[in-house]
Amino acid sequence: MKTWVDIVGNGYVVNHSDIEHMLHNVDLDFDNLEMDKQIRFNEMFGKTYIEMPIALKINNNHYDLLGGNTRIAGLKKHNEPDIPIWVISY
Repeated sequence: MKTWVDIVGNGYVVNHSDIEHMLHNVDLDFDNLEMDKQIRFNEMFGKTYIEMPIALKINNNHYDLLGGNTRIAGLKKHNEPDIPIWVISY
């Protein structure tokens, strides 16, 4: 647990638009996501904040999304200008 907290704590914020061409395993088609995911996002969307998605930077050309696909897809559907993503390096 301590190692994970140390790794995550040394992350940084990057906008989705800056890495979207290198971000793998992302499905931005909100309408085709499972219904329970859509419902969860819609409930979250009306609140004060939405948790930041998190991605793992593998190398300079490859990022894998660890969590937040539904949040990114939902925010894109609502025309949010850009989505901050917390990035950790491996």
